[in-house]
Amino acid sequence: LFETVLAREQDKYTGGRILFVECNAEDAASFHPQLAEHLDCGIDFLLLDHLENFAATYETGSKRYIAIVTTFFHYSLVLQTLQPLGLPIYGVVTEMSAKSLDALRHYEPGARLGVILKPSHSIQYLVSLLTVVRDDLDIRAATSDEAEAAELVDWAQVFFLTHPCERLVLARRPEAEILYFCDQINAQSIGI
Repeated sequence: LFETVLAREQDKYTGGRILFVECNAEDAASFHPQLAEHLDCGIDFLLLDHLENFAATYETGSKRYIAIVTTFFHYSLVLQTLQPLGLPIYGVVTEMSAKSLDALRHYEPGARLGVILKPSHSIQYLVSLLTVVRDDLDIRAATSDEAEAAELVDWAQVFFLTHPCERLVLARRPEAEILYFCDQINAQSIGI
């Protein structure tokens, strides 16, 4: 009980805590320092898969938040599930880092680029974006379905994917060159 009261008192003087909701631990770990750089408060992480449980137990739990933050990929679901808690819910924009975009410049024309994403609705967006940057690459895509992705994993020279798909590629190609889709938070979207 003392630790709970102490934590609440500390939160009053440190700007409170924000809950960041993301679909995988790798992105949460990557985005955490980016959020911390711009926000003057503590940041906790919740996996998207645990939203329902969090919503059901928040009122009786020991942690309190001043806001909830998620990426716009998950904003609708987070809003629908957690809005009844009465906390403000903010979305942030994610984008490809300069490192990932710069890597595209170094591939020879015709290089085989494999795109594998868990959310299939994002595949066409990423393929279109990559094609705008480099229309001379051979780009093919698959979902994270293991059977669908197997041929692509064997074919591609380099991969653009989301963190949940990384294991799928590395299981077949441990030496694979991997770049990540939406691997940074747009700093301007944090300030909105």
